[in-house]
Order: sequence, then C-alpha cells, then structure tokens
Amino acid sequence: MTFRETLREEISYQGITLKELAEKSGVPKRTLESYVDARARIPTAENAVKIAKSLNVTVEYLVTGVAEHSNVYAELSELQQTIKEILSIPHEQFKPIREIIHNTADLCRSAVRQGR
Repeated sequence: MTFRETLREEISYQGITLKELAEKSGVPKRTLESYVDARARIPTAENAVKIAKSLNVTVEYLVTGVAEHSNVYAELSELQQTIKEILSIPHEQFKPIREIIHNTADLCRSAVRQGR
C-alpha cells in the first residue's frame, strides 16, 4: 500500500475528518488533502511523524501499510479465549462484569478520540 492509501484507510477506520486530523496533528488541512487526493504528495518526515502520532500509529505503518504488531492474530486468539471464559460465567454474576466491560470500552473509545 502507498502512504496515500494507508492514510485514507486509517482516517476512514478511525471515523475522523481531515479537518479533525489537521487540528490534532497541526498539519494544515490543505496539506493533508494533498497527501490523500490524486496528487498523492509524499509528506515531509516531520509531517509524517505528526500524522502518525495523531492517529496513534507508526510512520512505518503509514508508509508500508503493514501494522507493526503483526502478531494481531495471536492477540485476537487470546481475546477470543477471554470472551469464551466471560460467556461461561453464570448469568447472575455477569451483570457487574458486563458493566465493567462497557465502562472500559467507553474509556477506550474516549482515549482513541483524544489521541491517547
């Protein structure tokens, strides 16, 4: 994948606009547009770092399209096992656990939106 393709995909995945990315990264919106439109300009190293930090990804990922944590399948497998364990909890004990899971998910979404 090219920088342009990866950046467009990541912006879409995170559900943010170029305007929001410009505000988070300090890279002007018009400059960002030149990276994702047909011109497909290559960013300076400084701008690539700003963009990557704002999206909470690595510059390497933006350039290559390959996630640095290629062990994502191992992580998903571990998560799948955890979900199986949670589903085996008796119903009466599950309500407080469900609340914890929902609260944790809300915190994670909030952190992602804030760029942490």
